[in-house]
Amino acid sequence: MVSSRFRFFLVGAVVTAGFLVGASPASANSDSSPQKITFTTTITSTERVIYNIGVNNSITYGWNRLIGTATIDGVLSDIELLGNVDYKDNGGPFYGFITITQPDATLALRMNGKAVPFTHRESYSSTPETKFKSKLKVLGGSGRFIEARGAGAWTGERTTELGGAVSMRVVLKVNGISD
Repeated sequence: MVSSRFRFFLVGAVVTAGFLVGASPASANSDSSPQKITFTTTITSTERVIYNIGVNNSITYGWNRLIGTATIDGVLSDIELLGNVDYKDNGGPFYGFITITQPDATLALRMNGKAVPFTHRESYSSTPETKFKSKLKVLGGSGRFIEARGAGAWTGERTTELGGAVSMRVVLKVNGISD
C-alpha cells in the first residue's frame, strides 16, 4: 500500500511539474501588454464593381479595392482595403478586410463599419461626401505578427464619389507582436 501511495505521489509531482514547465510563455512578448499601432493614410481605388439600383439609383452595392502606404513603427507598409458596401442614399454598412504588409511581416484585419453621407457648408459640390467609422478585429499575421491578436477601429472620410480616395486613421491594440 505504501508503494502505491508513493507511486501516486510521484505521478502527481511529475504531472504538476509538467504543467509548470508548459505554462512558461513561448515568446517574450506573448503575455505582454497590448502594443498600440496607429497610422494615417490615404488609400485610392484600383478596382471596383459597384451597382446602383432602385428608385433614383438610391441603393448601391458592390466591392472596392483600395491601396496606399503608411509608416508604422518606422517601417514603410503597404495598406490594402477590400471593402463591400450595402448603401442606401449614399450611406450604410460596409465590411471587408485590411491587410498591412511590411517587408517581413503581414497583419490581417477584419472591418465592420458604417458610412454616413454629409455635406460641408462651404462646399457647393453636388457629390456627396462620406464619413466612415469601423471596428477592426485582428485575424492574425505572419513574421513578427504571427501570434497577433487584438482589436481597434478606423475613422475617415471621402470627399468624392464612391470609389474615390479615402483618408483613414487606424488605431489598434495588438498583443503577441514579437521583436
